[in-house]
Amino acid sequence: MRPRWRGGVNAWKRADRSRRLVWGFFGAMTLGFWVGVLAVCIYFIQMFNGVELFGPLLIRKALSMLLLAFSGLLFFSNIITALSSYFLSDDMQLIQSLPISQRRVFYFRAVDTMINSSWMISIFGLPVLLAYGIVHGGGPLYYFVATVGLAAYLVPPSALGIVIACLLVRGFSASRIREVMALVSAAFLIIVLLLLRSLQPERLVDPEAFETLAEFIAVVRTPDASWLPSTWLTELCMWTLGSPLEAPWLTAGLLFVAGPSLLVLSRWLVAPLFFDAWTQAQEAPRRAASRNKYVSQFIDTVTRPLPVAFRALMRKDIRLFLREPGQWTQGLLLIGLVAIYLYSVRSLPLDVLPLEDVMENAIAFLNVGVAGAVLAAIAVRFNFTAVSQEGRAFWVLHSSPVGARRFLQGKFLVGFIPTLILGEVLVISTNALLHTEPLYAWIAVGTIFCLCYGLTGLAIGLGALYPNFKADNAARMASGPGAILFMVTALTWTSLVIAAEAIPVSMLLYRQYAGIPVGAGLTIGLVAVFTAVVVLNLAVAIIPMRRGAAKLWGDLGNVGD
Repeated sequence: MRPRWRGGVNAWKRADRSRRLVWGFFGAMTLGFWVGVLAVCIYFIQMFNGVELFGPLLIRKALSMLLLAFSGLLFFSNIITALSSYFLSDDMQLIQSLPISQRRVFYFRAVDTMINSSWMISIFGLPVLLAYGIVHGGGPLYYFVATVGLAAYLVPPSALGIVIACLLVRGFSASRIREVMALVSAAFLIIVLLLLRSLQPERLVDPEAFETLAEFIAVVRTPDASWLPSTWLTELCMWTLGSPLEAPWLTAGLLFVAGPSLLVLSRWLVAPLFFDAWTQAQEAPRRAASRNKYVSQFIDTVTRPLPVAFRALMRKDIRLFLREPGQWTQGLLLIGLVAIYLYSVRSLPLDVLPLEDVMENAIAFLNVGVAGAVLAAIAVRFNFTAVSQEGRAFWVLHSSPVGARRFLQGKFLVGFIPTLILGEVLVISTNALLHTEPLYAWIAVGTIFCLCYGLTGLAIGLGALYPNFKADNAARMASGPGAILFMVTALTWTSLVIAAEAIPVSMLLYRQYAGIPVGAGLTIGLVAVFTAVVVLNLAVAIIPMRRGAAKLWGDLGNVGD
């Protein structure tokens, strides 16, 4: 682990004063965003806790379901990261040749896998646990259990992900790695859908779905599966806040012992299979889909109308995307997430709420913010890493007659089109399910278009400002300080856009509720706000890309062309 630590220390020591100030500013910005997430969590927990009888029950159930959802994401993320970290990482050839025991290599890679796949869950999960302690007046014991327990909660998915990754690589040849990734994505999708259907979360907000009040309380108080780490962490945290628990020390033992035990067990299972699996992973794959005659003709036909420089860059990026299984097979995961998202919207019990038409339009507008957050998470994985994925071959582009701005514009075009398609599918499908009125539907469609443009440009620009050409896999590229900065900036910007548009939209909703016609003043205000959103998203996309172009090419010239 020391080389990575020393690399970070040296980067700080060798940075000049201006760069340290930039890092300090963005560090403070990240901390401010984290505090904002904590404040939002405190607000909602206080709001639900104020509901008599049902509040405390729903709060416990919400924490359990949130941790369970995190477990599914962690399980899949650890499988993908373990495949890269253990078998496809370039530095494993060096590590395998060093006089280091396989046991030490395994545990080093296990920690590396857990950090790279769990950092985002840790950042967003810790404020939730801290908010529970602040609202309920938790003592030192609670905060110890919440922080140390969250770390212990991350270990079991990592151990299981490593074992499954090894079995998949050992059972399938390296030439069939695409089938392996597709199998993992499909299995994850099936598991998540089954979990959602078994939980039926929409019933918890619709007490009329139960025959009696006692039945509703019984369902809410029903404990989750006792063998899940999410259940152990939930029960232990609620116990330290005063809730009764039959065997607290047994639950604590399960939480803090099961993770290390599973990690040791996974090493025993992986040890006899690892070298053969790693050797198979070094074999050359079969001919990639990008070399298929018909696929090549399709790529050439689609990109033919573009200028020569854009055409060459787009053809290269599309072919590289198709050759990298870890990239295009995640499309199955995205499809699964979209399906779950739309199912959740469809299951909202709007018919039991007053002012059903107004609520449908309001939720359709707020849905744009949720879709923006989803797009930000996707952009950090695909668009932010677009420049870094050039890797050691970046010098070829640097020495080519293509300018830095044109290079980043090509990356932007490749990333913007799929991001726009996904965002519009989310918004249009949600509007159709909610029967949104045309005016609000057009507002949502236009806003998500602007956010797609702004977030894509922001991701490409920050990826150029903070490239990592030495990283050996995309997961590591998307887990550095630059990636954290992008996520904080992207989520903050999405929130600001929604907050700005919420003023005229709320006035529209009030006039719909009161039956007052929309006046010329409100129409002008809505047009003015939307125009400002368009202009500011253009600035958010263009300014980071221009700064990134200057940073990439530096003093070597050829920046503007």
